Amino acid sequence: MLQIQIANLTSSWDRWLCPQGTQGKLEDLQNRRIAHFLIMMALLGVPIVILSVRSVASAAISLIGTLAMVGVIIVLSRWQHVRLAAWLCIIVAMLMISFNTISTLTPIMVLAQVTAMAFPIVTAGTVFGARTCFAVAAFGTGLLLITLQMHSSLAPLPLLDQSRGYIAPLLYMTCAIALGLRGFQRALRAADRTEELSALNQQLAALLQESEATRQELHLVMDTMLESLMIFDAQGELRYINRAGREYLGKDLEGARQSTQQPVRMTDMHGHVINPEEYPIAQTLKGVSTHSPTTVRCYFPQQKMVIYSMRTAPLPAADGTIQGAILTIRDITRQTQHQQHLEILRAVAHICALGATELSITTDVLRLLVDKLHLGGAIIVMLDHEREGYARISGHHFTDTFPEVVREQHHQRVTTNPISPVANSTALRTIATGVASFDAPILEAEEFHLSTVPLCRDEKIWGALVCCYEPSQLLDPIVPDFLASIAEEIVGALQRTVLYEEARQMTYLDPLTGLHNHRAFQDMLHHQVATCTAANLPLALVTVDIDEFRYFNAHYGHQNGDRALRMVADCIRHMVRDGEFAARYGGEEFAIILPTMGMERAAELSQLILQAVAQEYFEVTTSEDAEPDTTMLTVSVGYAVFPIHASAGSSLVKAAELALHTAKRAGRNLAVGYNTMLLEETMPLFSANTAQMESEVTLPTGADLEAVQALVAAIDLRDGYTAAHSEGVSRYAVAIARAMHLSTEQVETLRLGGYVHDVGKIGVPDNVLRKPGKLTDEEWIAMRAHTTMGEAIVGRMEQLRHLLPLVRWHHERLDGSGYPDGLSGNAIPLLVRVLAVADVFEAFTAERPYHPGRTAMEGLMMLRREVQTGKMDENIVEHFARILFEQGIISAESAGERDILDAA
Repeated sequence: MLQIQIANLTSSWDRWLCPQGTQGKLEDLQNRRIAHFLIMMALLGVPIVILSVRSVASAAISLIGTLAMVGVIIVLSRWQHVRLAAWLCIIVAMLMISFNTISTLTPIMVLAQVTAMAFPIVTAGTVFGARTCFAVAAFGTGLLLITLQMHSSLAPLPLLDQSRGYIAPLLYMTCAIALGLRGFQRALRAADRTEELSALNQQLAALLQESEATRQELHLVMDTMLESLMIFDAQGELRYINRAGREYLGKDLEGARQSTQQPVRMTDMHGHVINPEEYPIAQTLKGVSTHSPTTVRCYFPQQKMVIYSMRTAPLPAADGTIQGAILTIRDITRQTQHQQHLEILRAVAHICALGATELSITTDVLRLLVDKLHLGGAIIVMLDHEREGYARISGHHFTDTFPEVVREQHHQRVTTNPISPVANSTALRTIATGVASFDAPILEAEEFHLSTVPLCRDEKIWGALVCCYEPSQLLDPIVPDFLASIAEEIVGALQRTVLYEEARQMTYLDPLTGLHNHRAFQDMLHHQVATCTAANLPLALVTVDIDEFRYFNAHYGHQNGDRALRMVADCIRHMVRDGEFAARYGGEEFAIILPTMGMERAAELSQLILQAVAQEYFEVTTSEDAEPDTTMLTVSVGYAVFPIHASAGSSLVKAAELALHTAKRAGRNLAVGYNTMLLEETMPLFSANTAQMESEVTLPTGADLEAVQALVAAIDLRDGYTAAHSEGVSRYAVAIARAMHLSTEQVETLRLGGYVHDVGKIGVPDNVLRKPGKLTDEEWIAMRAHTTMGEAIVGRMEQLRHLLPLVRWHHERLDGSGYPDGLSGNAIPLLVRVLAVADVFEAFTAERPYHPGRTAMEGLMMLRREVQTGKMDENIVEHFARILFEQGIISAESAGERDILDAA
């Protein structure tokens, strides 16, 4: 405002009279005003001087002198020497007053003298201040009095005494001097204010200069920033943008202002759209604090997606209101995408490193890509080695948004058309040419695009990776180098799986026969049992053993024995179908797994193998000079079916081996299927008469014989009496169950329950378990705990959990006097009551350290006493008594005792 006022007061004449210097505008104004005052005073003094001279010539000289003085003042003022011009005016005025001669001393002349005298006084007071003004006034007054005296004919100083006419001029001179002093005061005040304004002007100029320098530095700093910086006013209009912002937008401030007003689709990093009123700058202008920095995705019209990191800060006014906001924007698109790509590559590498099969690798990798890249689907196409020149789908993963029709058409197009550079499938063309294809629209669904890269390793094409997506749904654009890196990881992992599978197959093959080895057989059996169990399907197992192979090796040598093994293996290999698994199970033993097959296929295959081996005439030589000898090999075959004959893989093997051993005992060169009589022949109830039993017995279903045998062996290690006792209880319980016509499953449950019912004695201390005498109360408590400890042991085995009631409750009694739970009556299960009878009888009749063995008759009498006291089930005891008499356990000589017992 001060500059504007100065500009309004300064005219063109002022600028010409005293041009602007280098000391500031306020000092120039003061100099111009002084020059105006000097010129005006000089010109006003001309008529007075003219009146005081005696001739025209003097007047002309005075006029010329005055004009010359005015010219000198103008010249000096233009040179910025105004004070020098003031001194010149004062000196000239004094000289003119001194040398003027007044012919007639009249009041007018005196007035002229006084007026002339006032000129230097006022000039001195105005320009130079009080001291100079007083000095000039004193000197001028004295000079005036001397001049008046010199030109007066009166006595010295007559003005005060003789003439009143001079009083008025003297008073006028006094007033002139007073006016000069008053002018001096005003000029002094103006000068003081001018000096203050000059100082303020200097400070303001310094501040303006400093502000300008700061502004330039600030602009330089903002223009060197990598981030785009924008300043908005309170209405959200762009007021400033730095160089980075202008270069990015390619526009000036006005163009950038218009571009910020255009609609921009902004989303967060998860793809959720942000409304314009929720933009960071809008939130800041509203006074809502925002989390900084804010990372967003911006989709500009006719531009690619850009990821920004935004920081906002309000610009508060003095009253605390927000008058604007600063927005800094950093383009982190490449950085963010690079970081995301690294994370995805790490995840892909992790999957590829852990994946053991082609299916697991392709499935997990494609699921990851679809999820992380927001694809509609992804496919891996591999070369089909079974059909040369064709491809196959190795893995695929699609979202629900991808059209099912397009998926099926793509699958059919890939698998039914040959690989060719002109094929109607992008994947086939990529495999044929090794050239990637990006962002190609799908003909059947134009909203979806395809990007395909080859799976290439060591200049060999393995297949192609196909990504299907909607461009509008992608959070990040498809980067070719990124897809190529993923393809490289995938093909590396697939190559490792091929090598691994080849190595695994080598470890699973028997080097002599070329069939699978024992390890491969066990893995396949475990897998097929689990598969058939889940699908409720049968599984047959055939075992083959070469007859008299030890004799063959000893007689003809191991070299001929190896040839014999290869010959039998070839026969088996030609007899099995696709999907059936043949392996060399042992030295001269082979096994064939028949998934989903029953007894019919097992019997058929067994006969085919017998015939094929029997038809092979085998030439052998015992030495180089001997004539070759022709012999014929035979094999024995046994087979069983899961889950009819066994409920676990190990039990199935035992059943098939049991059938095989039966075939060998029956004369060899036979095929025998597992049946119910085989187990009875190997596990007799009462040695001599077991073969007469006709009840059907099978291997336990839902149990594992190896687990039972391990428990029995553990019991035997602790106490041989306990192991023998368990075996006897098992035989007695099975006999009672058959006599009562219980089901096959119940018979097998009692068989196994008899073996494991005392397994809890493993945890009983030796001094208690083997004590020959009577137990103390504390020892009896420890002994009774074997029921609960046995339950804890058996309960850990899934196959034996159905035996838990027998293990825990076999000491329960009908009258409630048993332990551990004090059950009574029908609360005790039937099988538990049967086992209790067998347990008590065997314990009473067997020889123990603490008592000798009793006879069967004594045991039966004891059981009947237990019935009379309400502890045992009478029906079960009577069935057991009938068995004892029928099988001669109680001899004929005891008939009289039998009648007594019956009568009792």
